[in-house]
Amino acid sequence: MGYNLSIEKILPYEIIHFYDSKTLSYIASNSNKFYFKTDTGSEGKFSLPTNMLISIGKFFRPLRRFLRTDKSNAFFNYKKDGIVVIYSKSIFFFDLSRQTLKFCTSLADTRNILHMGEVVNNNAIIFGEYSSNKSRLGVPIWASYDDGKTWDIIYKFKSSSIKHIHGIYEDRFSDSLWITSGDYDGECFLFEVPKGDFKKIIRHGDGSQKWRAVGLFFLEHEIIWAMDSHIQKSSIQIYNRKTKKLKTGMELPGPVWYSKELDDGKYLIQTSVENGNGSTVINANIYFSTNCKDWQKVFTSEKDLWPMPYFKNGVISFATGYQDSESFAFFSEGLIGIDGKSFLARVYEN
Repeated sequence: MGYNLSIEKILPYEIIHFYDSKTLSYIASNSNKFYFKTDTGSEGKFSLPTNMLISIGKFFRPLRRFLRTDKSNAFFNYKKDGIVVIYSKSIFFFDLSRQTLKFCTSLADTRNILHMGEVVNNNAIIFGEYSSNKSRLGVPIWASYDDGKTWDIIYKFKSSSIKHIHGIYEDRFSDSLWITSGDYDGECFLFEVPKGDFKKIIRHGDGSQKWRAVGLFFLEHEIIWAMDSHIQKSSIQIYNRKTKKLKTGMELPGPVWYSKELDDGKYLIQTSVENGNGSTVINANIYFSTNCKDWQKVFTSEKDLWPMPYFKNGVISFATGYQDSESFAFFSEGLIGIDGKSFLARVYEN
């Protein structure tokens, strides 16, 4: 049985952060401008404070890529009465009822985090910092206990223990949080936080590239991820919860930054194009699976001519929110013909 991907709609945004295929609610952005539609159907937009570079860059996509002024994270809080935005080393909160924007705090060493790497639940909103961290300073984890309005550092990894945090995710089978980290040997681990208690954090893995993950798939008996390695060939990794053993699955042509479990029991991953022995092709790809272990390529796009990493790698990213294989959202950068564009798509059987 084979599958194909069909692009159903091109969206007028650089990033589609959130999309719900049932309610058609969304959050999207172009540079410092954000657009939204809520579950109740109300629509609006707001802008973050600008500087001269942002003002100039909004007219030139290559300059936005070089300056990273297009990069941001945006997500609804738990009550969906506000939007949290991470942009230009700052956290903002947009109050949907008052239509007001509030600067919350500055981050320690992060412009923005990797997409889909935050936890939002009725207890807290939590994310970890992601940066180049060349000095290997301690890496903080931030949390808000009032649904996005105020923020504090609740945990900090020791200096030289990891480079940065790729994401934090909820495990519905164990009621734990899991943290992924990178990048080099001795820095790649999965950290388990039982019931969200950071005083009881457990480290899994040996620090090697096999444990270098961004997103995680949680199954009842296994945790599965696709390696995010520009150093060596990436592959699917299958971690047995009971035996604590790691099994290597299908090999992939490039590092996997983003993955998404769809709400009809199907799965998506992408492979990126970047400099390094672990990236062996000039195409970014989307792969589809019905069991999280066997993957079929359903979409491919070639890296454009703008040099990496200055003008970004070739990357496809997914949106958070309820989506299934009949309707899901993705966006892209550094790829011919689709750079800086967002899409609604579906996967169908041949």
